[in-house]
Amino acid sequence: MKSNDRESLTNTKPRLSLVSSLSLLTAVAASGGVTLHLMGNATHTTYLGNWGLDAGLFPKATDWMLITGYSTAFDRGVAILKLMSANVLWSLVIFLVLSIYFALLQSPLGSGTGKQPAWLERQSERVRRFLRSALSALLFVCALFFLFGALLALAAVPAVLGATAGKAAVERDMKDYAKGCDKATSSCVQLKKGNEIVGMGFILDSSPTHIAIFDVTQQRARSIPREGVETVAMRAPKF
Repeated sequence: MKSNDRESLTNTKPRLSLVSSLSLLTAVAASGGVTLHLMGNATHTTYLGNWGLDAGLFPKATDWMLITGYSTAFDRGVAILKLMSANVLWSLVIFLVLSIYFALLQSPLGSGTGKQPAWLERQSERVRRFLRSALSALLFVCALFFLFGALLALAAVPAVLGATAGKAAVERDMKDYAKGCDKATSSCVQLKKGNEIVGMGFILDSSPTHIAIFDVTQQRARSIPREGVETVAMRAPKF
């Protein structure tokens, strides 16, 4: 019986650890998917909003949001690395301060001696119990407050990254579009309805119902209904 019990215990432990690992991976994947979706949505909304366009006219599928969120995370990560490399001194100072902080936490000064103050030892047991309870409640409320603030800050990170990425994309595209249809990297298009040209410029976004362009003649963004509109490239692609 003992050998069977040992075998059952050895067989049970890996299964429990495997279940825990799968649960952790599932939670990480779910939170990562939500974060990427938030960043993709913030990037899309900010990009069109900075052009003065209604993002509601250009809905996107979930996979598009995830891919855009991944691109945003990569783009912002590169931007942060460039910022750190451009400010090496400040990066080293922040690293040094954090190192000192964690070193103090692990030192005897940070861990405390466990002794009560003399004025507290002179009080009765009832008073000491009340003060300890009040202090514990105060610490608990403070911990909840800081935890709530940390969660809010963490929840705001995807939106902030997406907003900055969308704004950076607008600035990057605007510099390219300012060169004109002949010199810009992006290709100009004509929007024709029959024989009439209803718009000419660079495509910003599109949906089954609308197409958004930066009109080079009017120097502003426009959203035009797609019904009956033909998109004609003004030059052949470059290879």
